[in-house]
Amino acid sequence: MKKLLAALLALIICALASALAENVRSEYRQEQYTYTVLADGTAEIIRWEGFETDLVILQELGGVPVSSIGNGAFRGRSSLISVIVPEGVTRIGDRAFAGCSISYITLPDSVTEIGDSAFLMCTDLMEMTLPENLERIGSEAFSRCIGLQGIIIPDSVTEIGDHAFSGCECLKSVTLPENLRVFGNNPFRGCTALEADNISVDCRNFRVTGGALFDRTGEILVWFPCGSSGTEYAVPEGTRVIGDCAFEGCCGLVSVILPASMEKIGCDAFRGSSMLSDITIPEGVVKIGDHAFYGCESLTEMEIPGSAAEIGINPFVSCVSLKDLSVSPDNPYFSVIDGSLVNLADRRLVCCFYAGRQSVYKGHETEARGNGAPQLPELEYIVPEGIVEIGDEALAWQEDLTTVVLPDGVIRIGKNAFESCFHLRNVQIPASVTHIEDEAFDACLDLESLYIPASVIHMGEDVFCGWDFIGNLTLIVEPDSYAEAYCRKNGIPYEYPG
Repeated sequence: MKKLLAALLALIICALASALAENVRSEYRQEQYTYTVLADGTAEIIRWEGFETDLVILQELGGVPVSSIGNGAFRGRSSLISVIVPEGVTRIGDRAFAGCSISYITLPDSVTEIGDSAFLMCTDLMEMTLPENLERIGSEAFSRCIGLQGIIIPDSVTEIGDHAFSGCECLKSVTLPENLRVFGNNPFRGCTALEADNISVDCRNFRVTGGALFDRTGEILVWFPCGSSGTEYAVPEGTRVIGDCAFEGCCGLVSVILPASMEKIGCDAFRGSSMLSDITIPEGVVKIGDHAFYGCESLTEMEIPGSAAEIGINPFVSCVSLKDLSVSPDNPYFSVIDGSLVNLADRRLVCCFYAGRQSVYKGHETEARGNGAPQLPELEYIVPEGIVEIGDEALAWQEDLTTVVLPDGVIRIGKNAFESCFHLRNVQIPASVTHIEDEAFDACLDLESLYIPASVIHMGEDVFCGWDFIGNLTLIVEPDSYAEAYCRKNGIPYEYPG
């Protein structure tokens, strides 16, 4: 038996050693290049430390053909102006040229993948010819390339990642490829010069209808170009879904009409549409996604229809003008109680709209605090009785909120529940609370003291993220409690009650 166990142990050790050998590859140097040899016998450049302005990347290193520009290999090299990538390279890695000053780059037709953020913030890049065999453009691959004016995406491309060309303010025209299958979350977010008339769509899986990009069925609105002129848009009848991020950053839109056929509003659907003030969610909408109206600063009122059975993470974060949030009396799933949107099934606080009342407190003369900053008026929020969970981001970005009182019975404080409540100074946590999730009090910069009851048995990562930059937070904890152990582990100052 002992021999059998010894043999099994030896096999396990050999397997682990083999796995480690595969994951830890040797690095080699040639001139300004640091590279590694991949399993297929080709080389991947993992770092370049030269200072040339015009660079022709070597086709071989150590007698081995180069097939990959590794993650971050040329990142931040401000000397580079012109780059020629050699034939045989198939992959441009994540952040490979991010932050470079290149204005011209040649990619060979052998390249099949451009990784996430590969050319992020290459602000001098004005034109780009994409390889004929390219298949994937990663998320934020060309994000904030503010000089880029036009792009023809070859028919070989099947995937364009999330926000791939976001913030390309000068981009005026784009051609979408025939074989495109995956169109990520708003790849052209913030492309303010790009209008629907300058979008060529040859692909079999998408079509342009009424100035917006739809899936081939015409039932899912995938993307609305934020550069389109006009302040009003009527979504065509027959549309069932507003896709994730579809209207994100459409700062010029004031009014959007949703059709009676609408069933779902996706996550971040209207995020950052700061001028949007006129929109009605029609009866028939079943789901409203996470952050659907995040940052719609001009939105003053909203009614949740009777059909809405699912509402994601706080759809109204930073809707600073929202004063009237209501729920249809026919809705059995949600209700507004004392200014709070509540999920009746799990008694979860989805959000409250104190944000829309902040203007009442702004501009008043106030006394100075000890640090010279103005003393804000007290803005207290008492969570309604019967709530058992403070939902994720339920009170996020309530910047003027100073005091929150949680009722007995609350069990869970969700992720980022109080994120960026900059002036929050007092939170009363009852002895019923057992769980405080990740980053619940992130960037609560005025929070100096907080009592954590002994009932708490779980605290997530970075619950008080940002406290160490201010250095003024002390937790009040019970001796030998979970909270005391958490403070010790994370280096957070604490003291006992009394």
